[in-house]
Amino acid sequence: MGVSEILIVVQARMESRRLPGKVLLPMLGQPMLLWMLSRLAPLSYPLVVAAPNEGNTAIADVCAKHGYRCHMVDGDPKNVLHRFAHVVQLYPDAHHIVRIGGDTPLLDPEVIENLIGYHLHQLWRRDYTGLTHEWGDGNDAEIFTRETLLVAEAEAKAPHELEHVSPYIWQDPQRFRIAHYPCPLDLSGMRSSVDTHEDFLHAQMLLEKCLLKYGFGFGWREAWLVATQDATVRQYMKNRSINTAYVTQIGNEKSWHDIRYGKSQ
Repeated sequence: MGVSEILIVVQARMESRRLPGKVLLPMLGQPMLLWMLSRLAPLSYPLVVAAPNEGNTAIADVCAKHGYRCHMVDGDPKNVLHRFAHVVQLYPDAHHIVRIGGDTPLLDPEVIENLIGYHLHQLWRRDYTGLTHEWGDGNDAEIFTRETLLVAEAEAKAPHELEHVSPYIWQDPQRFRIAHYPCPLDLSGMRSSVDTHEDFLHAQMLLEKCLLKYGFGFGWREAWLVATQDATVRQYMKNRSINTAYVTQIGNEKSWHDIRYGKSQ
């Protein structure tokens, strides 16, 4: 399979509810988004940023300045699923789409490469592959086929399905062929994504420690070693939960569950 058949799409927008503008906050002297993009750059696959058109020109400007492709898409900024589908259709050769959020500055490109390989294994031919929960929080990524994404974009209705792209797919394992790439260690206690100001300060501290000790090429193993050996980082990770906002959103949308599975009109 040629590299052009894989497309990596990083979602980014300035409208974060808990930390507005977080993707461009200066982390160790450069916007957080650039740390992510520069860590993904060694991968051989096409890499693009997808952002809402309204109010996000700063993201496009940063990408243009540093040589990264950014597609600005009209429409509801909360409908990330539509934005993804729109961008994917600009790349007709892309048969498998890797989705990455713009808030994981310590993302390890090795994890992405291995996730892609696991997904493409010919014995299974999966529609969707995510990461097991043992990967913790900070290497968040998933991959799905073009056809699966377009089905979800055409059929999904619940707000959380539109905003988070893939729930419509992985909520229905009877319809879609679902797999999860396992982690060789239990990193379920890892926390390095950015959702709040406190998260940002923690991720910045962890990034700085990893850079000082291992250099720019550090991966998930080195990040985990630093995180578990530093008392301040350990305490932070112990106290922070994962996806609390997402769980709250699902609870607020309880009636959508019936619509999703056709139980009400």
